[in-house]
Amino acid sequence: MHSPVAATIKKSAQRLEHDVWQAADALAHQSRVGSRIENVIGAVTECEHRNWEALAEIRRMRLADETDPRWIDNFGKVANVRDFGGLETTDGRRTRSGVLYRSSTPECADADDVDRLVDTLGVRSVIDLRTADEFAQHGHGLLDNRADIDIVNYPISSPVRPVRGQAEFVKLYQECLEFSPQAFVAAARHIINADGAALVHCAHGKDRTGMLIAVLQHAVGVPRKAIQRDFELTNLRLEQIRAIEGIRPPRAAVPQAMKQFLDTLEGVGGGAGYLRTHGLTDGELTSLREVLTTDSIR
Repeated sequence: MHSPVAATIKKSAQRLEHDVWQAADALAHQSRVGSRIENVIGAVTECEHRNWEALAEIRRMRLADETDPRWIDNFGKVANVRDFGGLETTDGRRTRSGVLYRSSTPECADADDVDRLVDTLGVRSVIDLRTADEFAQHGHGLLDNRADIDIVNYPISSPVRPVRGQAEFVKLYQECLEFSPQAFVAAARHIINADGAALVHCAHGKDRTGMLIAVLQHAVGVPRKAIQRDFELTNLRLEQIRAIEGIRPPRAAVPQAMKQFLDTLEGVGGGAGYLRTHGLTDGELTSLREVLTTDSIR
């Protein structure tokens, strides 16, 4: 059609496409855009008439991710905090809320943050996935002074150094799965036997924490698509991590790294099979499911 209305619509669509790319470039520069959004924006350019639908989907997904009820944002000096609970499993159960949390390192936590972790969330165990050197060098700040907090170190590590690009992240995840099976098992066993809620973290709560959470989610029946999406949520908190830790924005969580990680995991029997192969008993796996899931879907 060649009416003035059609010309106006076409011009608006072109302007919208320009604005979307301009906004994406600005956000990506600040390390706040996950690759899922970048992929969707790339798809938008394939066909002009799909611009509006694709943009609407971007907005819908962003809104859903930002308002996910599992986020816990009332911390001053701890970033990327969210509850393990609230995800449906393939057998109709739901991951249990209030028993396992994830975050960036809590070493900068102020007194109010510590009170929220211990008194409000009921955290009694801190599972640190950083290397032994990181554990010794950085510690846990005010949490180290709490006699009612059990802090353990189960390093998830790999010979891959340094990590610079997507291919290196993919290799890093693969090798962590290969070289640190006992850390995954020890963390799962600690969660089973924890007296109160547990908090798992690494430096940014992104890679090592993301791997452990993915193994646990897979082991208790969370669908792969939900695991992948949960992993990418960290990209919404990169600026918060930077502000708290006083560092340059960490690299975004790399979707392809988690995709390959899950491929490998499923090749060895999934999360449950991997944990069983490396020492977790069938009885402990049953206990893990009982601790981390509930029959109620509410």
